[in-house]
Amino acid sequence: MLKYLLLLLTMMTAATITKAQSFTIDGFDGKTKEIHLYVGDETLTFIYLKDTLHISNFNNLIGKIAISNKNFLKVVYRIRAGTGIDDQHTLLLCVDDKKLYQSLYLTSVFNEDFIDFSKKVNPSDPVAMKSRYRLFLNLDGSESEGFNLNIKIHDAKKSKLLPKENYNIDKQVVLKFDFQKKIFYNIHKTISQHFKIFDPKTQIETNKFISGTFPAIELGKSAYYFIKNQWYEKNKYGDLSTYTYK
Repeated sequence: MLKYLLLLLTMMTAATITKAQSFTIDGFDGKTKEIHLYVGDETLTFIYLKDTLHISNFNNLIGKIAISNKNFLKVVYRIRAGTGIDDQHTLLLCVDDKKLYQSLYLTSVFNEDFIDFSKKVNPSDPVAMKSRYRLFLNLDGSESEGFNLNIKIHDAKKSKLLPKENYNIDKQVVLKFDFQKKIFYNIHKTISQHFKIFDPKTQIETNKFISGTFPAIELGKSAYYFIKNQWYEKNKYGDLSTYTYK
């Protein structure tokens, strides 16, 4: 294990390690597995044996990291975002065949209070538009019976600028678990188009043509595609973003 820790320190030259934690979950081979988490200034790093996963643009952890149904590590954290924005992400990790798997990656909270400084601002009520988006996740089932992830979605917008566009939506979605890919999904999506994709490892945006049918998660306006063992979030402009890298 010492050589893996030394390898981690070499790879994380750009981040200062401030906190280390270890968590034990059940693998799908019936044996317990230990995942190590290292919290840096702007990066989270997970290590299991020789497999490493990094999360970029990290701000702070939300609550305690939890073990869900023995097989999954649940991590909720806030990313660095703009003024008046609370952007939180939820990650579910599992372990099998000496590898870390990203079973789920979602934007679980996105709250924005927008102040329009191009117009005169009322000091007693400065916010011109409020948006509130939150996911409530409940995992049930077992390895023998199969897992279901029940998601309640709350999505609301209240705007002084365009009141006709206001809405308040609550809905529920159920994701099922693919034991082969070790992911949660609710549809398969056929794609054949160019996307702008931001790579958090290189910090470079590229234009790529993606074609095929992929597991996906659709949660109202939000969509996520699982492409080549990586989750991508599709934004409102049709671009793809990923927040983790090996």
